[in-house]
Amino acid sequence: MANRDKRCLLTLSILLVGLIFACLIGIMIGSVSIHPLIVLKIWIHKITGELIMEPTWNNIQETIVLNIRTPRVILAMLVGMGLAISGAAMQGLFRNPMAEPYVLGMSSGAALGASLAIVLGAGKIFGSLSIPALAFIGATITIFVVYNIARTEGNVPTETLLLAGIAVGFFLYAVVSFLKLIASNESLRDVTLWLMGSFALSTWADVKMVILPLLGGIGVLY
Repeated sequence: MANRDKRCLLTLSILLVGLIFACLIGIMIGSVSIHPLIVLKIWIHKITGELIMEPTWNNIQETIVLNIRTPRVILAMLVGMGLAISGAAMQGLFRNPMAEPYVLGMSSGAALGASLAIVLGAGKIFGSLSIPALAFIGATITIFVVYNIARTEGNVPTETLLLAGIAVGFFLYAVVSFLKLIASNESLRDVTLWLMGSFALSTWADVKMVILPLLGGIGVLY
């Protein structure tokens, strides 16, 4: 095995251990602290159905671990995977290490779509899928607008594309700020939490909604 392959394998191993450690910390810490051994026991019992060690937890701790914190941590991990693979794909597509969703305005477009859905109450009318759907539509429209603004005589210079993305992104974020200004207190809170990337109310239903499109997108990109 070449030295470069050894370094890559070592790096991936360290990152994997760090990921597992971060997930464990994320489940342990909260308003109710839970010992790491109890977390492991609950997971083992849930996966195997067997009590390998004497049970030392109660129903409240099991509910917190399995139904509140574990889906939140798994969803955060999946979102991180999506951000990593999409960022690498954009840098490869535009052949520029500066290319990323914020620079090209996609994040602002997604924020505008989600903010519109929240402020207009689309989530209450059409269900929870309406917010991510409008965010996706907003991001897609934005990248097409940026691409057409940057196109000159059939060519799309990278520098022009990045500048157009920054300009459109600032404009769309100004619209988001206006929506926050006119939103009700409840809508303002929801918009702020969405923009901050909060996973506070994540459930297993959210994990199921994200995992298939994410894995399908990764497969298509590969």
